[in-house]
Amino acid sequence: MVDRGVVDEQDADELVATCPDRVADAMHAAAELFERHPDIDGLVCASDSLAFGALLAAGPGVSVIGFDDTPVARAVGLSSVDQRIDLVAQAVLELLVQDGQVTTRGATTRIITPELRVRRAVIQDPSMRVA
Repeated sequence: MVDRGVVDEQDADELVATCPDRVADAMHAAAELFERHPDIDGLVCASDSLAFGALLAAGPGVSVIGFDDTPVARAVGLSSVDQRIDLVAQAVLELLVQDGQVTTRGATTRIITPELRVRRAVIQDPSMRVA
C-alpha cells in the first residue's frame, strides 16, 4: 500500500496488528484494529487460525484472507493462500535426489507459486462476533 501511494509508512504501521497464532487472540487483535479503523474492509492474516479469529471479529462486508489453506479454512469457507506444500515437497526431493542418490550438486532453487483459494466465509450468528 505504501508502494502504491495509498498510505504513508506511518499510516501503514497503524494498520498492522500482531498477536500469538491463536483464534481468540486474533479475535481481540482484529476487534481492536476495527475499533481504531472502522473503515477497514479487508484483512490479510499470516495464518488461517489468525484469519478465522479475525473473521469472527469482522463485521459484514469485511473480507478476510488466511495463509496455509488448512482443512479448517476449507471447511468454514475462508479464503486462503495455498503454499502448495505437495509441490514444495516434490521439488525438495528432486533437488536432493538425483539418479537415486542424495546429492548437494545441481540446481539449488525452485520457485513454487502460491495460489489464492477464494471462498465466501460468512459468520451467520452475530453473537459470535467480538464487540
